[in-house]
Amino acid sequence: MGLKSKDLLGMKQLTADEIMEILDTAKTMKLVISSANKKTSHLQGKSVVTLFYENSTRTRLSFELASKYMGSASANISTSGSSVKKGESLLDTARTIDMMGTDIIIMRHNQSGAPHFIAPYLKSSVVNAGDGMNEHPTQALLDMLAAGLGFFGKHEKNEALMELAGTWQEDPAADKAFAEMRTIDEDLWK
Repeated sequence: MGLKSKDLLGMKQLTADEIMEILDTAKTMKLVISSANKKTSHLQGKSVVTLFYENSTRTRLSFELASKYMGSASANISTSGSSVKKGESLLDTARTIDMMGTDIIIMRHNQSGAPHFIAPYLKSSVVNAGDGMNEHPTQALLDMLAAGLGFFGKHEKNEALMELAGTWQEDPAADKAFAEMRTIDEDLWK
């Protein structure tokens, strides 16, 4: 099926079917990282850049490892070691990365809406890895995966999780409820 948009900027842009497709792919990737050979060819021939304007350990490392496990050429840019320190704007930085033929830019920024701002200017896909107080859609998806696996065991595409995905569209405050489920994350990787 694939996603309608080239970018993953927030949960509201996703349909319930797209959310389920992402969660099904994540279940497959869980099996891959649990195996002795943690390599797939899903992103072979693609380049991924993580662009983080604020400190992060878990999110940044998760994306870096995932891109390597999936076979991409990957690079990391933190603002402390980039031209941002010399005054380069967010858009100039993003355009520079884009012009280098980058396929996916995974961005974390302390300003709400920053990934939404750059995405229309780029050919690269933009993934929002957290933008200030606004959204962290990849964490929300992980919470949904953890909830689905934790409460429903091995069931594929169960109706309850589909309903949960649909509810997300209607209630942006649901992120607060999912924050409570983060304690399940430890059980997810056993």
